[in-house]
Amino acid sequence: MTKLLDVLWLQRVLKQNEQSKWLREQRFVAYSVLAKELVSHGLWSGTTSQATADGLAAEAMLLADDELLANRIDKYFRDVAETKRRLSRMQSVETYADPEKRGELESANRDEFQRLQGEAGALVSELRRRLLRN
Repeated sequence: MTKLLDVLWLQRVLKQNEQSKWLREQRFVAYSVLAKELVSHGLWSGTTSQATADGLAAEAMLLADDELLANRIDKYFRDVAETKRRLSRMQSVETYADPEKRGELESANRDEFQRLQGEAGALVSELRRRLLRN
């Protein structure tokens, strides 16, 4: 009877270990791809489409073990998209014709990029910390 209980217990432990290993590997892949996107600023620069970026974010959010992290990832990508829309509305023929308006637009673009770059760096650090913790 003791051996049977040992076998059942061992099977349960092995199954839990396999599940943990699978989840850790999936997080590594998803977080790595997301980190590459965050570091390259592909969505901001236009080299990554909104749909692709949303897919990368969604996968990482599904695998996140913390709702705050998932919300932060979601907020970052929504913020990038909204910032790009807002800046594109500021652009017009008149903006480029007026040096003062052009300077304001360039300054706003630079400020927003720096802000988003800071948040992207913080997110990458958090993803790295979580991968190393597990």
